[in-house]
Amino acid sequence: MADEAQVAKAYANTVVALGEDIRILVNNAGFGVIGALESMSTAVWNSMFDTNSRDLLRNQAANPSYEIGR
Repeated sequence: MADEAQVAKAYANTVVALGEDIRILVNNAGFGVIGALESMSTAVWNSMFDTNSRDLLRNQAANPSYEIGR
């Protein structure tokens, strides 16, 4: 999910395989870290934020017709 080009390619391949547009997408990618925030490394924080927040935007970029939050 971290590569926009891969997301767009997977979306396009799925549309071709299904023969129709994707109308519903459940994005359940995500993770958390248990512990004090100040003990979390920058790399882990960046990875968690990227996975939990930016993936929604990557999915939106792959199919602009998605309505986030509906």
